[in-house]
Amino acid sequence: MKRPSFLLILFFTVMGVGGLPALAQSQSERYPTDAELQRAIEEFRRDIPILQRSRQFRQAPLVPALESFINAWSQVDPAVAPFIGTWAGQEYDWSIYPSNTRGRVCVLFNHPMRGGTGNNAYFSLGSVSNGQLRIKGESFTGESYRLFIRYKNYLGSVSVQSNKTGIQPFVHRLILIPPTKLFIANSPEKSEMVQRFNAAGCTVSLPK
Repeated sequence: MKRPSFLLILFFTVMGVGGLPALAQSQSERYPTDAELQRAIEEFRRDIPILQRSRQFRQAPLVPALESFINAWSQVDPAVAPFIGTWAGQEYDWSIYPSNTRGRVCVLFNHPMRGGTGNNAYFSLGSVSNGQLRIKGESFTGESYRLFIRYKNYLGSVSVQSNKTGIQPFVHRLILIPPTKLFIANSPEKSEMVQRFNAAGCTVSLPK
């Protein structure tokens, strides 16, 4: 599937609350306050019609395997199911995996276009409640806080940098790949991610 234009992502990030740079690996210093989050969501909802008119941000039908996977998990963990999948951007992806613990997910940030040297991915545990997915974990620049929301067919990634709140849209929802099969440049780090993924009870399998 063709990924959305970097310029379009940059445009909507700049148009969003606070005008943050469109780099998902940048450190997010804290969670947004309720008021900041509400403003970001309102901006996000106002921008959706523009996104829907763009060919590169139109929602493609889910592949049957992903649709079946999401439907199965919605029966056992309906709060988590709306977030499940790999949400692909121009250069980087957020992969959100269910776990055997209700309300908990594993979130893998992967930046395959960074090339074959250095780290290009990081792992976080997340929790879902009240329609929000929150992660607190690593980033390439230090500990990072991030919040994800769903609206219509879109995933919004909310972060706070220099006390400015921004939200980035993701629409291309792809099937999940086991972490062992992802291209992650740093092999020791990949092994650690797989261990943490397994220890958290996360999975790419149907619920038992």
